[in-house]
Amino acid sequence: MSRVGLLGGTFNPPHNGHLHAAVETRRALHLDAVWFVPDAMPPHKALPIDTPSPEERLAMTRLAADTVGAEVCTLELTLPAPSYTARTVSILTEQYPDDTFWWIVGSDMLLMIQNWVDSATIFRCVRIAALARHDADADSIAAHAEYLRKEHHARVDLIDVPPVEVSSTAIRDALRMGICPPELPGCVYDYIRERGLYT
Repeated sequence: MSRVGLLGGTFNPPHNGHLHAAVETRRALHLDAVWFVPDAMPPHKALPIDTPSPEERLAMTRLAADTVGAEVCTLELTLPAPSYTARTVSILTEQYPDDTFWWIVGSDMLLMIQNWVDSATIFRCVRIAALARHDADADSIAAHAEYLRKEHHARVDLIDVPPVEVSSTAIRDALRMGICPPELPGCVYDYIRERGLYT
């Protein structure tokens, strides 16, 4: 029986914010593993025209995950797009019935997770690990977590550590200008440069 954190996203590209979330959640919740879960296509936004292929995003995600001892789950890349979290966690909990899963989110996503497609399935299948912020919004985040527990029967764990604020859009803009963003792991930047991505 394992305790596993699930970190979903487009990973376009994977950056230090993702790594920070994985490391801090694993430490705080004493997880046995963290799995990065790259999606095929997010349901809530269109991907930029120069987005690398799913195979290239998967390769970058594997490189990034290796730097923090995390693993990569390819499930969403094998399913029809768009990628829905409810479907993903339902399948994973069926495949690994003895494991306990946490879906890792930032505080911004925590505030809207009840509006995700079939959020009841998400709350039934997994716990929610949310990186709390140390700012004026901390009280509202705690209050929303309590609302989710009472009204949606969600199991929410707040991780008391400030998230690393990283903009994927800014990273891609820098890459298009030939600049190496400091928020990128070196191995990911090397892969991007070798493949000529985001140019």
